[in-house]
Amino acid sequence: MAKAKRVSKPRKKATRRKSAKNQNYLMAAMSDIGKELRRLTSGKKKLRARLDSSRRELLKLKAREDRARDRLTKLIAKEGPIHEGQRNLKRSITEIKNRILKVKKIREEIRDPE
Repeated sequence: MAKAKRVSKPRKKATRRKSAKNQNYLMAAMSDIGKELRRLTSGKKKLRARLDSSRRELLKLKAREDRARDRLTKLIAKEGPIHEGQRNLKRSITEIKNRILKVKKIREEIRDPE
C-alpha cells in the first residue's frame, strides 16, 4: 500500500491575506485615531478660545470693579465734610431757635410786667 501524498496549501498566499487584513485593520485604526486626534485638537482650540474670552471678560469685570471702588472711595471722602457741614447747620439752627426763644421770653416779659 502506497502512502497517499498530502497536498499542502501554499502558505505565502495565506500570509499575504492575513497581512493585508491586518494592514487594513491597522489603516482603519490609524484613520480612527487621526479623526479622534483632529476632534480633540479642535476641541482644545475651542476650549482655549473660550478660556481666553473668559479671561478677558474677567479682566474687564475687575477693571469695572476697581473703577467703582475708586468712585466709592471718593464719595466716602466727600461724605465727611458734608456730615461736618450738616452738624454745623444743625448746631446753628439750634442756637437760632434758642435765641428766638429768648427773644420771645423777653417780649412776653415786656408785655406782661408783673
